[in-house]
Amino acid sequence: MRQTRNAIGLVIAVAMLAIIVGCGGSDTTPTTANTAPTAGFTVTPSAGDTTTSFSVDASGCNDAQDAASSLQVQWDWDSNGTWTTYSMMKTANHAYATAGPHTITCKVKDSGGMTSQITHTVTVTASNGNTAPSASFTVTPSSGTTSTSFAVDASGCSDAQDAMSALQVRWDWESNGTWTAYSTTKTSNHTFATAGMKMITCEVKDTGGMTDTIAHPVTVSAISGYKLTLSLDAGLNGSGTSKVINITKGELLNTSGSVVANAALNAGTAQFDLTGLTAGNYFIRVNDLANDLVPTRLDSVSTNVSQYMGSQLNISVIGTLADPTYKFTTYSPGQSWPAVVKYTTGAAATPTRYAYAWLYLKTSPQKIETRVLGTGTLLATHLAGGYHNFPTWMLGSNNHGVKYVTGTNCTGCHGNLDTKPASYGSIGESNGWCFQCHYGKTGSSNGMLDPAQ
Repeated sequence: MRQTRNAIGLVIAVAMLAIIVGCGGSDTTPTTANTAPTAGFTVTPSAGDTTTSFSVDASGCNDAQDAASSLQVQWDWDSNGTWTTYSMMKTANHAYATAGPHTITCKVKDSGGMTSQITHTVTVTASNGNTAPSASFTVTPSSGTTSTSFAVDASGCSDAQDAMSALQVRWDWESNGTWTAYSTTKTSNHTFATAGMKMITCEVKDTGGMTDTIAHPVTVSAISGYKLTLSLDAGLNGSGTSKVINITKGELLNTSGSVVANAALNAGTAQFDLTGLTAGNYFIRVNDLANDLVPTRLDSVSTNVSQYMGSQLNISVIGTLADPTYKFTTYSPGQSWPAVVKYTTGAAATPTRYAYAWLYLKTSPQKIETRVLGTGTLLATHLAGGYHNFPTWMLGSNNHGVKYVTGTNCTGCHGNLDTKPASYGSIGESNGWCFQCHYGKTGSSNGMLDPAQ
């Protein structure tokens, strides 16, 4: 009787277990099955010698379930069963001690333990005995501002097989992978547009293709002193060819043509640090356009200076746009203007020079000067006086240029302007004064005059 009850109990227990298992099964959501990752890698270079360091990169591995960063790879450099340890680092380097073809195998493993692999073959030749060069360079100064031109010199690079002159160098100014082209010239200059700690990297390459790199830090600060700020303003465009859409580079030149400051680019403007400069005449070279220099003037280096120019670069003003202190108009080779000519004959002066007109709008009396572009040499000066002042003589709707071109009014005051006076000394407001600036009735289209010639 007791055995019967035990048997019945066992049957009931088994039935209940079946019900529980059945219920649990019906509530379980099927999981997505893990799939194997896909292996992929590159090797650089594809051929070399026994001194070559081959670089492999398995960043191209991927998996349907795992992010690429979580995949692990290992390498078999000769596909002979000798593996490196698994690592999430996808890059590696390897050099071969023996010549011949070598097959590299990369195996990738996902978080579920599934793997796949791929191979690439490299060709290795015996070394010709070439050894890598040694990189070395100096940077001067070690700190500066966003207007500082940092000078680098890699003349200290050396190589056991090649002369220094045969070595090539290239520069990565911020160690971000952006390189200049290789060159045998070992010196260069660079200005940083932004402040901060910068790391300059130099790579040297020998004639056998072997390389070495070295890096030096420089500290770059924002301009904290007084500055000259150059801005574009389309309202200053006249007749001519537009040269710039935006300012990408600016250099401040002295009257000898030497660069005395480099511009820091900020919000579309070029800013020059005035620290260490003196008052005087300068020229701005914009975007390396040497034939379209923009004249400028520093009355003081102890105050901020604002200058505006048109995109044609041939008209600019200093001060406010509404009420400028100076206005410059250039007659440059970049705008196809003729060169300065001799007063006596109208022939091109030697050496060839180009002119600019400089209006002093806030001096008393006001005046206009004609000077040589690039050197600032004075050709002629005129004071505004008598019947005329600049608003009527040069700037207003009744200015002499408009009236003269239309052939009206000027002869009433100045007589026959078709005839050049016999000598420079006879030029006055009564007759022929325009020849101090222009040659012939067509004006500056024939060239600006040098009265001394």
